Amino acid sequence: MTTIVGAARRRLLVLVSLVVGAVTAVRPLDQQSPTGTGHVGSALLLTPRADPLPATADASLLVEIFNEGKFHHRAACGMNGSLRDVPNMHPASEWKQLLCLIAVFYAVFFSVFLLCWVVVRRWTAALQSLKAVAQLYARRPTTSVMAVAALSGLADCMAQTLPAYWSVSVVKQGFWDWRCTVAVSGSSALVQGCFVAAVYERIDSRLGGAPASFTFSFATQKMLKQQLAFLGLCLPAVVLGLAMLSGFAYRSLVEAQDRCAAAAILAVPRNFVTSLVSAAKHWPRCYAASGIFWPPGQVINFILVQRWQPSFRTTWDAGMVFFWNTYLMVGCSLFQSCSEPPALGLVLSSHASESDPSVAPAADCSRVSIAALFEALRQLLLYSAQGLWQGLVYALGMLWSATCKILMFIYLNICWVLAAMWYCLLYVLLSLFILVRLLLFLPLRLLFWLSDAIFSMLDKGKNLMRLWFLPDLAPIFTSCPYCFLWPADGQWPGKVLGSPPANAAFVA
Repeated sequence: MTTIVGAARRRLLVLVSLVVGAVTAVRPLDQQSPTGTGHVGSALLLTPRADPLPATADASLLVEIFNEGKFHHRAACGMNGSLRDVPNMHPASEWKQLLCLIAVFYAVFFSVFLLCWVVVRRWTAALQSLKAVAQLYARRPTTSVMAVAALSGLADCMAQTLPAYWSVSVVKQGFWDWRCTVAVSGSSALVQGCFVAAVYERIDSRLGGAPASFTFSFATQKMLKQQLAFLGLCLPAVVLGLAMLSGFAYRSLVEAQDRCAAAAILAVPRNFVTSLVSAAKHWPRCYAASGIFWPPGQVINFILVQRWQPSFRTTWDAGMVFFWNTYLMVGCSLFQSCSEPPALGLVLSSHASESDPSVAPAADCSRVSIAALFEALRQLLLYSAQGLWQGLVYALGMLWSATCKILMFIYLNICWVLAAMWYCLLYVLLSLFILVRLLLFLPLRLLFWLSDAIFSMLDKGKNLMRLWFLPDLAPIFTSCPYCFLWPADGQWPGKVLGSPPANAAFVA
């Protein structure tokens, strides 16, 4: 095993040396310029050169779409601003340069792949790892989508290290535009991870399954049919859809970051139409370049990967993009051959997807931006908090006042009840005392009245009998020694106690 690995390592070093020499050999004449033929995306490759026309704020939507002025004086997503696509095809020298570059890339790639294939076939651990990967893709279909998004994002990050990715001075080469990476990664996940995977499955169902005895002739025939279906049906839609989605995503992110989210939302129709028109304008050149780039790589994809794990085919496409950008990055780093087009997604593309700052925003960001909305929300919350505090203070004041009034009402009623009870008690006692006095007065009054009547009659009889010398007894009972028992005017209970106590709780 050590001998095999050592031999493989030596062959790999020789192949890297051949790659470096090949990259240097196909270097263009204008390599000193930071601009080049463009970059490679999932399906787009080359662009012609034309002078951009600046758009004005008063221009119509179609003029703004076709002019596509630069935003912040730089091209978006590696799309060279100084190289604009026009309806003309590339000169023959540029196509020849592209063909040589792709030929050298695939020569090196197939050599390395063959070497890796030999090593993997003899390495048990590698075979077990491949089986585990195949089982993972079979259990979780979303694995291919996540792998495509990750590989496309990494490929875009590598592409941003190349001067051909940028349209301005070399100072910008170290800058990483996360918006480009997000746009390319997201659009690749949707188009390549979902749409292309569904197209592959549809093609498989149309062509039928493998026979009982798998032969190389059958695999070759099926691969050729899949190549034709891919180039004739899948790739045209992918070139248009991926260019449109990536441009739309990038313009929306730029609008949201440099202006506001509300402007980005309201500018969705404009950005969509702009991206669609731009993608349609550059479609012929992108499709032609991508049609040259992908058939060699799809040979392995439609024969070996198809037989091993069909769900891995979209990941293989994303891996090809990653290897292409790695190949360009190595050539640029070692030999300063930096004008070759990098790859973005599944398309080889170099048309610009910029936003024009002269175009008025779709919304007034001072009023409907996220910051403005947060400020309005803050003012609303502050006003609501103040109103709530004032309402709470008023409610507590009213509650305290009501509590005091209720307690005072209860207190006054308790005092009135106690005073009334004391008044009634005294009134009853005085009434009993008066009653006792009356009960004593009336018998005495009756006794004295009867005694006076009796003794008056006796005195008259004594006078008739001429017993004048006897004293009269009736005057004794005409006096009133018991009259003190009768209550005087100020001794009655009502006069002594006065009026009953009033309830102060009901008195104003």
